[in-house]
Amino acid sequence: NQIMFYLPLLAGFAVLPVARSLQANSLRQEHVHVKRTGASATVSVPPPGPPRLFPLVQEMFTDEACCSSLHPEVVIATLMHPELGSMRLKRAMDRGQKRLRSLVTNPPPAFYDASQGLGQDPRDEDTDQDVTVTHIYFDISEIGSTEWHQLTMKTPVSYSIDCEEGVCMVKSTSEFGAIAALDSTLPQLFAAGGRARFKKLSINDWPDFPVRGLMIDLGRRFVPKEALIAEIIEGMSLVRMNLLQMHLNDFCRFALSLPSFPELNRSGIFEGQYSEEDMKEIITEAHDRGIRVVPEVDVPGHANGLFSLEDQGLKICKPGSFRTARPEEAGKVFDDSEGESRKVLSQVFAETAKIFGDEHWMHLGGDEASPQEMCDEDNIVSIEGYIASDVIKKQLHKTPLGWQELRMKPNDTDGETSVGNNETILVAWGSASAAEELLSKGHRVIVADLPHHYLDFDSTVHTINDFWYDMTRDVSPHYVESGFLLGGMSAMWTDQYCFQYQCGAVSEQLAISLGVLPRAPGLFGREHDETFVSSLAGMIWPRAGVSAAAQWNFEKTMSSSEVLERANWLASFLQHVGKVQSCPPGCHCTELSACDRPYEDTSRHPV
Repeated sequence: NQIMFYLPLLAGFAVLPVARSLQANSLRQEHVHVKRTGASATVSVPPPGPPRLFPLVQEMFTDEACCSSLHPEVVIATLMHPELGSMRLKRAMDRGQKRLRSLVTNPPPAFYDASQGLGQDPRDEDTDQDVTVTHIYFDISEIGSTEWHQLTMKTPVSYSIDCEEGVCMVKSTSEFGAIAALDSTLPQLFAAGGRARFKKLSINDWPDFPVRGLMIDLGRRFVPKEALIAEIIEGMSLVRMNLLQMHLNDFCRFALSLPSFPELNRSGIFEGQYSEEDMKEIITEAHDRGIRVVPEVDVPGHANGLFSLEDQGLKICKPGSFRTARPEEAGKVFDDSEGESRKVLSQVFAETAKIFGDEHWMHLGGDEASPQEMCDEDNIVSIEGYIASDVIKKQLHKTPLGWQELRMKPNDTDGETSVGNNETILVAWGSASAAEELLSKGHRVIVADLPHHYLDFDSTVHTINDFWYDMTRDVSPHYVESGFLLGGMSAMWTDQYCFQYQCGAVSEQLAISLGVLPRAPGLFGREHDETFVSSLAGMIWPRAGVSAAAQWNFEKTMSSSEVLERANWLASFLQHVGKVQSCPPGCHCTELSACDRPYEDTSRHPV
């Protein structure tokens, strides 16, 4: 028996009876059901022609009839009792309704291109026989459960979409599955001016991996709050990413204002910090889109942004020979026998964690910390182990994360001490074999392999196809099946925007001799924020979106030409529907130019 629900008058529509369950089972099931089981699994390619989705959904059936059109005042509503819905879900529904209506009333320019195999724009076909979609309803089955509203790695984000006879029904087991459909899949389905090539549609979707992340380096070039929300977080939601790692400190600054440490607030060329209110706004905007925000306080190396705390008791080691010092040989935090550094760092981590609220992960860095002077290997291991075990795990009751160097020491026993225990999650970035090595030591691992995840190389060096990367290919299948391979993370370092090499922390003479001076030093100053943001977004998108698509649903048989076609479609979608400053389709982007046009010529991407 169908249970009929009646909703009150909404947005000018008459009362409409809605069945909780559309007759999805009556649709002809012509797709292949996919269940990923380790590295050898395959998934089906969606049917040819629009709608084109990227990330690929796991299962999709469409009759490919033309067409379904959104009503200009399409209503998004829920079948739940109003008192059971969260404010987060309400905001997502309002955001989704506004975006879908805008696709009809203010349609983006056509960006389907038949010459690229993306199919004919459905707007070019006759509309007389269209089905008009008037309502999109949400039904969340596990309402009231902890998993329904808490954002963790285990939060279920699977969802289904069934559209028939002018009504779409979205089902999920948590509000975050509903948000994934609202922010990503539904706008992609109707990207062509609110019109899509189907009259009946059925989608079942879920991610291959629980972590699909992006790391932003804020310890070199500061990213304004508004840009972080509009260009980074919004872009992540459009491609179903779910983790933003904020690299808060490096050679140039500590990017978060802490109440007990006003010394961290720098001015002049180094000006740029988030207040506690700023960070809470960023976190709320991210959580509203199903994105966790993980803080990283990088120690003992890359810690120059903390060196102003010397008067508070922090002890540091400076390079013995500054004229030849490399980044990994820069100054470091020293673990003094009196415990002064530990006292300061403990408070820094505690105050940072408090601002980030109930986020249960905290990253302590640990990368590129070569022994020097008093900061020898034993001293480095000592301070890393203290932060991982005593501060993050025992004092703050959180799970430590670190870069691969935390565990991969010349002496394996030192690595065991640095991480504390196998509960520490590690980010493998240095080589294709790093993930397998860390997994074999009993750690859960996030892959950020440099050739396939690092965005601070222009798109001629790290190409779009480099980011379509099968993370399972270099690890044993049982690590995938056991869930120890958590997923992947793209990384956007901002070294290339430093006004001088690593903000003067190490030898510029050496950088000149090696040919590694910053490529865009003129964009470091805050007066160039607008141009910098365009540059940064062009370096990130659409390549981070391609990486996210590979982490959501990797299709092994997809050719490089099809990856490029879908990436070009995604770039247009990000630009015209998401209003995100992606590198334009078919263009190469660097820190200084897009489509061979310098950013200084325009405050936005040339198109």
